[in-house]
Amino acid sequence: MKRLKAIIGGENRALWIAGAAAFFVGAVATAPASLAAAAAKAQNPLLEIGGAEGTIWRGAFSDVSHDGIYLGAVSYRLHPLALLTGRLAADATANGGALSAKARISFSSGAIDISDVDARFNLAAIRRYTVFGYRYQGVASL
Repeated sequence: MKRLKAIIGGENRALWIAGAAAFFVGAVATAPASLAAAAAKAQNPLLEIGGAEGTIWRGAFSDVSHDGIYLGAVSYRLHPLALLTGRLAADATANGGALSAKARISFSSGAIDISDVDARFNLAAIRRYTVFGYRYQGVASL
């Protein structure tokens, strides 16, 4: 135990701290996108994600559906500098399913901000729902 204190303590302490910080940064920077997929599914049980690739900072989810509505592939790119302001911000795109969209999404202190939205949703994907007995049809655009 004394030998371990001698190695870690004293003049080596700064090197140990720098090494631990580098390891932590490397682990976070290369974390797989499957961690983000697992977190998203844990938050929303109606969300299904077929697969994930990439890193937690830039990745893609395949075969995404929500409550039985197939949305297709979703890709994202997180903005790490936004974390310095206490926000989690990302550019996201979706295509190949009922949703074809591109937007910037930002989460901060319980609020969600969606900006720069260009989206089209195929209403036929929700035909199981009706309004006054009529089924949805057409495309909704934002």
